[in-house]
Amino acid sequence: MVDQQQVRLRDTAQKLAQCLEQVLSALVGHATVAFQNPNGADALAALPGPLLALNFRLSRKIEGSGSLVLPGSAGLTLARMVLGEEGPSPSTTPSPDEEDALRELANQVSGALASTLTVILQGQVGAEEPLAAWIAAGGREVADGAESTVLTFSISAGTVDVTAYLRLPRSVLPAETPVPAGPALPSLPEATGRKNGNSMELLLDISLALTVELGRTRMMIRDILHLAPGSILELDKLAGEPVDILINDKTIARGEVVVIDDKFGVRLSSIVTPGERLMNLQ
Repeated sequence: MVDQQQVRLRDTAQKLAQCLEQVLSALVGHATVAFQNPNGADALAALPGPLLALNFRLSRKIEGSGSLVLPGSAGLTLARMVLGEEGPSPSTTPSPDEEDALRELANQVSGALASTLTVILQGQVGAEEPLAAWIAAGGREVADGAESTVLTFSISAGTVDVTAYLRLPRSVLPAETPVPAGPALPSLPEATGRKNGNSMELLLDISLALTVELGRTRMMIRDILHLAPGSILELDKLAGEPVDILINDKTIARGEVVVIDDKFGVRLSSIVTPGERLMNLQ
């Protein structure tokens, strides 16, 4: 069982390394991230400050807090790279613009990690409350002992070449527990009208999240950081064009926005067939 756990840990860590490499490459250009080894929380607590901690809270499939911890100087350099600037930061603490860049970095890293964990754990994982924290006191401010798994990575991006620590809830890597063999369960009689387990009655009470999408757009990170109250985002849809209605990111219908008793609603104008809708839910 120990060997299986080590294999699972290394496989998970390599996938997380690929995730971090992709998000950093998208933000600052070419980046390389490689898994080194697992560590206890004491290794994180021993790190001297200042440090940059990209903190977030995981939800749904797993619950708990996480952090990507970097040396402070490397964090400032990454912030300048996100802003399109070169060279190390002239200051020892983040400037207002660098704080904005670090918040965006925390948002992108936490979202990417949640998406990767969703695939690894085969269940939806959410990332909430992304926050970039400047920690002068050192790693003891982010270590939480037995509650976390700490993975060590080497990160190379531009002039940044450092060791980083990813702290995740221990439940990300649950222990393998053998299930004792027991007597075989008797087969249940097949319910009438439910041949081959294909009856839709089994699914009718399952709730799904429905999303109404007004439109989409793509923006550079620099433009996102300059958004303020009153800013206008130009979407990819024309005025008066139907909005999309989606379930599990699959379009099932289209309609027009209406107002009903001071609340927004959607009047359906077209809808896919029941068979197509069922395929979209898979």
